[in-house]
Amino acid sequence: MPLDKVRVQELRAQAHHLTPAVRLGADGVTQGIILSLESRFKRAELVKLQCGKATPVPAEQAADDLSKATKSDIVQVIGRTFTLFRPKGGVAAAAVVAVEVPTAAPAKAKPTTKAADKPAPKKAASKSATAAKPAAKPAAKASTKSKKA
Repeated sequence: MPLDKVRVQELRAQAHHLTPAVRLGADGVTQGIILSLESRFKRAELVKLQCGKATPVPAEQAADDLSKATKSDIVQVIGRTFTLFRPKGGVAAAAVVAVEVPTAAPAKAKPTTKAADKPAPKKAASKSATAAKPAAKPAAKASTKSKKA
């Protein structure tokens, strides 16, 4: 459902303060980007995206492809940055549900180090005694005015 002008203005105002949550790289629009965007739509209705300099498609095309894939609306496209909107309770794209995610190999555990193995942190050099004292206040000037009675 297309957005009306008033709603688009409100969404543009809200999107102004957002930072891009999803960034497209040299691979362009991929299933991973679509899954990441779906994840963001679970948390927020409005998502800002940014195309990297190496992205093979223009931002307008990427916005169009992603809006169709996620069944969302394009709020605005400015340069390489664009904003998509899907109301809460919006229907998830059927193509995303059928995506198979490859499993990654388990990460290797990092070796732990004991506190005794680490060198002690160096302490900052202490200031000299003269530098530690606050500067003396200048003495108050004696009044030079004479009192007339």
